[in-house]
Amino acid sequence: MATKITAPSTVTGDSTFGPVTLSFTDGVAEVDAVSDGLRNYLEKTGYTVEKPRPARRRTAKPVDEDGETNAD
Repeated sequence: MATKITAPSTVTGDSTFGPVTLSFTDGVAEVDAVSDGLRNYLEKTGYTVEKPRPARRRTAKPVDEDGETNAD
């Protein structure tokens, strides 16, 4: 999942931060990963950095001897 970065304004285009270039569309960029240093800098300068949330794991329903799920 990608990390979403929202600029303080609705900028469209590339912004370079050291060795990293972020491509913004309507103020939003998505990247695979953000270093802690870049995250701290962006947040201090008004950007919002949203960490990706892990996918929810579904819990298995209990199954009895004949392979039926139990509807407790």
